[in-house]
Amino acid sequence: MATNGHRLLALVVIAVLVTLFPCLVQGQGLRTEVYSPRLIRVGPPGASQVVADLCVSGQCLVTLDPVVTAAQFQEALARRGGRILAAFPRLRTFLVSLPEGTSVRQGVAQWSAEPGVAAAGPNSFRYRAAPPNDPLYGQQYQWPRIAAPDAWDIQRGSPQTVVAIIDSGIQLNHEDLQAKIWRNAGEVAGNGVDDDRNGFIDDTVGWDFLDNDNDPAPHPTSGQVEATHGTHVAGLVGAATNNGVGVAGHDWACRLMVIRSLSEAGVGTDVAILGGIDYALAMGAQVINLSLGGPYSSVYDVPMQNARSRGCVVVAAAGNENSMFTDDPSSWVTPVCNDGPNPTVDNLVLGVAATDANDRKAWFSNYDGSSTKTFVDVSAPGDQVLSCLIFDPANGFNTAYGEMSGTSMACPIVAGLCA
Repeated sequence: MATNGHRLLALVVIAVLVTLFPCLVQGQGLRTEVYSPRLIRVGPPGASQVVADLCVSGQCLVTLDPVVTAAQFQEALARRGGRILAAFPRLRTFLVSLPEGTSVRQGVAQWSAEPGVAAAGPNSFRYRAAPPNDPLYGQQYQWPRIAAPDAWDIQRGSPQTVVAIIDSGIQLNHEDLQAKIWRNAGEVAGNGVDDDRNGFIDDTVGWDFLDNDNDPAPHPTSGQVEATHGTHVAGLVGAATNNGVGVAGHDWACRLMVIRSLSEAGVGTDVAILGGIDYALAMGAQVINLSLGGPYSSVYDVPMQNARSRGCVVVAAAGNENSMFTDDPSSWVTPVCNDGPNPTVDNLVLGVAATDANDRKAWFSNYDGSSTKTFVDVSAPGDQVLSCLIFDPANGFNTAYGEMSGTSMACPIVAGLCA
């Protein structure tokens, strides 16, 4: 068996061997073939096209086990009638040629069965994921600031992921949110029966823990600006994205569970908030967004522990008082500081501070100076971020989109990332 030094030397030797052969993968005019019967969709809605699953003919990508030497690989190449076309030694991966008349599927199967080969696959075609076509996306500085477009090339979320927005309610018919609202599959709408026997009648999209009814949408009157808080938060987590409308959300596919625990004035009791947390856990939310805060209370410790035990991530805003959390409990707030009773061990809440467009601490954001806890775990853009607003001209809400500031905005950006 080769030592680590010998393995590195072997990979360097293989890389040098590449210079002995002309490269066949430069420029245009590559021969292609269909790798599988699968068809894939490329491009944004309205301008997308369906194309075959294509790869470059006569080539195969081969990744070697760490113990394979240059001599062993060269022996396998000679036996397979191949040569090295490109090398990535640090990845132990090489592009090799296939004999004339060998399909890529055949070549992949042959190399996959070769001793010392960890993986083999086609040199497939990949397609750039275009920026979202939402018309206001260019005004949302937060997404490129946190490299969200790069992440969207890899993962955009799943409709099986449910994020509970415990807030002032969400405008259910908002053009950029209505398609993303969670639906309780166990409940029949409007029949006045608790079909799923969870203690809530006709809770088809969530629950209102202030009015104790099944309509968790806000009901603002003119001038109640805080009423749009929950709608703005929801848009940052998961506004419908790449739909040619409005703004982009962080998670393109998740579902938004609507829980109203704050009034149109932005105020709610512990009972309403704890009721919302309990409901979210009972109904299977994987992420809970808490863009709220107030005096510290240990009453929230057990709910946070229960969320963790159920595999649910709780994301909480750090607060907007420009104050520092210390080891003194008098400096703490709830729920961001309800990390658990064991210092340096528990970290039950993902606490979020706010930054501005230049990655500096937003002037209003609370921050962390504690030595035994990590109340603030991460920062995210929270200063003048664009998202959804309640659109209700009859009550003075005349625009469906606008900017808001606060750790309340940074919090759902992180909740969307968790989703």
